[in-house]
Amino acid sequence: MNTPQWVIVKGSVTGPSHIREGVTNQDATLVTRLGTGAYVLAVADGAGSRSRSDQGARLAMDVIKGSAGDWFGTKLPADTAQWQTAVRMYAEHCLTRFDSRIARLVEEIRTEERDPRTAADIRGDFATTLFAVIAAPPYFAYFAVGDGFLVVSRRPGGSHLLQAPSAGRDNAGETVFITSRDREAHLRPLVLVDDRVRGICLATDGLIEATLTLSTDADGEQMFSAPAEFEGYFNYFAKPGVDPSDLERQLQSTQFAETSGDDKSMIIAVRP
Repeated sequence: MNTPQWVIVKGSVTGPSHIREGVTNQDATLVTRLGTGAYVLAVADGAGSRSRSDQGARLAMDVIKGSAGDWFGTKLPADTAQWQTAVRMYAEHCLTRFDSRIARLVEEIRTEERDPRTAADIRGDFATTLFAVIAAPPYFAYFAVGDGFLVVSRRPGGSHLLQAPSAGRDNAGETVFITSRDREAHLRPLVLVDDRVRGICLATDGLIEATLTLSTDADGEQMFSAPAEFEGYFNYFAKPGVDPSDLERQLQSTQFAETSGDDKSMIIAVRP
């Protein structure tokens, strides 16, 4: 998708382990432009071990798109404080809508399929992570549930990991899903205000090993970062005439497949 302001490319491929097992891609992505000119970018990663997680990921994208129009479709917040309030309320609204949709599906499953499990157990079948960004430079509002990650490119300054995948895990190191009971404790709506941001990249956790660097800080804590090479993604797609499908081909490459068996999804938005 190309506009005078942005070049936006997205790719989503089935992970090698899912291909071997005959499982479909359980990720989902969203790119849409609102009437205000703001863009909504989102990725969701359905839990591989859950039977309806692909449906949960697609439903999350539907909710993100539908709710965005209510909060950012006709008028954008005027300042940082208003953006902070709006993205918090937007995130809560999205989760509430998701819950309502899932509740109806759960009742249908219990009735039509005579599933004897509890509603909470069936709800867990739809487990998925979620990462959404509202881009209206210089404002970038975002929220996440789970271990997706966000990288921004600044000029000058290069690429920086704005939200690490570890932020979406609980104290036991387990991924938090939007179907998890404790999701609110891990929901952190945030706003970045920076007129030097020229690119953003959202990705699911299947791309952690392929694109990020893991190092140890002075206190012995492990931390992720975006290596200098990450800037190459933004530079490449900022060039005129580049084939957007090049991103998906990269995600399907042997180089990436060797790093993780998971599905891999990425959205890159860059201002030339």
